[in-house]
Amino acid sequence: MRVVSLLLAALGLMAQNTINQNTTIKQDGPDWVRTDTGSRGINPRGELTVNSQGRIVVHGVSGGDRITYTLTQRVRAVSEADARRMFSGSAVTVDPPFVVSRGSSSNVSTELVLDVPRQMRGANLQVFGYGGVEVHGFDGGLVVSTPAGEISLDDIQGGVVARSGGGRIHLGKIGGAVRCS
Repeated sequence: MRVVSLLLAALGLMAQNTINQNTTIKQDGPDWVRTDTGSRGINPRGELTVNSQGRIVVHGVSGGDRITYTLTQRVRAVSEADARRMFSGSAVTVDPPFVVSRGSSSNVSTELVLDVPRQMRGANLQVFGYGGVEVHGFDGGLVVSTPAGEISLDDIQGGVVARSGGGRIHLGKIGGAVRCS
């Protein structure tokens, strides 16, 4: 996929929280896979905004006050050196209250998986390239948008606004009003 732009804005982040990050690169068949993982404390009743070039997956976690993420980027390359060049400029940085991830090659596909406090007040999730959005176990309201991907939502207590320019919208149990297009 193209350049990844991930923005997580969590209102009310706790200043004393620590940030943990880890990056690995490994070969998987003809592909090279870069995985960035991290976590930080977050206000479990705050709001979340995510912007990504690729697929977004959100899992609500009961009783937590941390957000953890795994950004997986995949590229087909003949060597690790070539893969590293294509991944260069890709990083996850934390600058409270933001987590920003950038990719640098149009050949890189991405998937962002987030574990967030289930009881968050709301989330705005937007894919700007190609990729779907999947959310399970979230108490707040959701605004979800993708130009070309499926949307799958289940066990959502709040209302939902879901827009997909080129994919199906699958809804499970939704506790509030629903608006889809």
